[in-house]
This record gives sequence, C-alpha cells and structure tokens, in this order.
Amino acid sequence: MKFSLPSSRKEMKDVCIQFDGGTCSSAGALSYIALPHCSLIVPATTWISGGQNITIMGRNFDVIDNLIISHELKGNINVSEYCTATFCRFPAPNLKSSKGRTNVAVKLRVQDTYLDCGTLQYLEDPRFTGYRVESEIDTELEVKIQKENDNFNISKDDIDITLFHGENKQFNCSFENITRNQDLTTILCKIKSIKNANSIATSSKKVRVSHLEVPPVVLI
Repeated sequence: MKFSLPSSRKEMKDVCIQFDGGTCSSAGALSYIALPHCSLIVPATTWISGGQNITIMGRNFDVIDNLIISHELKGNINVSEYCTATFCRFPAPNLKSSKGRTNVAVKLRVQDTYLDCGTLQYLEDPRFTGYRVESEIDTELEVKIQKENDNFNISKDDIDITLFHGENKQFNCSFENITRNQDLTTILCKIKSIKNANSIATSSKKVRVSHLEVPPVVLI
C-alpha cells in the first residue's frame, strides 16, 4: 500500500488502516524527521573518467529518494548510491566528454524537493606509470602501483584495485598503504589465500584502479 503523507512537525504519529467505515486497525508508529542535511563530501576532488568512491556525510539520509549529480551540459545524472542515516556512498560518474576541469553540484531528492549537498570537482585522470607484482609465498601476491603526484587525496575507501590474469580470472587486491615521495606516489595492495601466486606473478596480467587501467610497464 502506498500513500502520500500530509505535512507535520517533527514528532511521532500513530498510523491505522480503516476499510469502509470499520474499525481503524493499528499499522504502527511513524516518525516525522527534518529534511536531510549534508555536512561534508570526501573526497571533494575526483578524476574525469569516474569510478572513484565518493562519500557524503550528514544526517537523515535514510529518507532520500535518490542522489543526483547536476552538470551544466549533461543535466541531472542519477547515480547509484548506498545510504545509511549518516552517510551516502556512490561511484563518481564518468564525465570523460567534458573538457578540462569541471565542477558538478551534488543534490539529494526527497519527493519533489531537491537539496543542495555541495560541489564535486573533476580533474584530469591521474597518470599511472606502471606496476610490479611479486610473490614471497605461493599463496599471496603483493602489487605495487606507481603514479605521478597530483591533487587527488586517494584513500583506502576511495578505490577498488583489481588484477586480471588469463582470459577471465580476476582478483580483488586489498589496499595496504599509500606512500608519496618527491615525484611519485606508490599504492600497495595484497591478494591473499590464492593458488599459484608465483606463476601469476611471472605471467601476463593487467591491473586496474577503479575504472583506470594501469599501463603495462613493469617497475624495476
């Protein structure tokens, strides 16, 4: 059963269902709460090809209908989100056709109300320079990925790292840490509890960070 609720103050209401003038049968309690409110977007800068995980923090997100990215040329883009009461997480959409830097507005829709949630800045894709895959034991792989230093503040929750091997095998690589020196940033991840790690380390493979493929340059 679907129905529209009347406006009200922030309070509890009792709901009952009545058929043809009969007794109103209790259906439980209903809470009226304030509209959702955004307090922070992390990270607030992402890359133009999309795929990085973006998190919005705030309150009352469990009542939103959907999350929207508003672009001046592409219009409103609905994104697939996962929300709890205090945060929403979504993959940044691909805006590859946009030239250079661009800013988009992040909005929450609650029925016919659109709530501004802040701005997400898009920059050119990060420049990965290569990777190295090593195995110290035959059940574990260590993957090191290097990229040029940039303005992206990449963290564990922002990216998914995948190693592809053979025709259709792929492994999720668990983020370990990220280090930065004067020129390059190194991302370290590990794949554990696998078979034939030594064979995979020395055979043909490719590595992808979210939607971005790392060039097949083996680091020394």
